[in-house]
Amino acid sequence: MFIGEYACVATNQFGQAMLTAKLACSAKQYVITQPQMPQGVRVKDVREEDGLHWTETGEKQPPRKRQAPQFLIQPRNLQVVENMPARFECAVSGNPRPKVIWYHNGVQALDVRF
Repeated sequence: MFIGEYACVATNQFGQAMLTAKLACSAKQYVITQPQMPQGVRVKDVREEDGLHWTETGEKQPPRKRQAPQFLIQPRNLQVVENMPARFECAVSGNPRPKVIWYHNGVQALDVRF
């Protein structure tokens, strides 16, 4: 079974951050109409967040400040219909780039994308 608690752990040499979310399953046939983004947050807003850095012009950027991992988007608890996919999402920043590992009920999850 895949129901239970999922933890997202981000680690770099300056620290560690962890958030959890729960997955519940229902046999009822209904459609979840609630958005999966945290309330008041849009993907567009996250992409423009000051915590994210990139360059498209190839110009030299000043060195980034070293920082521990920090979550920009938190995974949310999910209620899904049996045999339907579930998707937890999060965004994390840090410098150097954090290593992200997902756990399911305390056991490292395999074959995950991040």
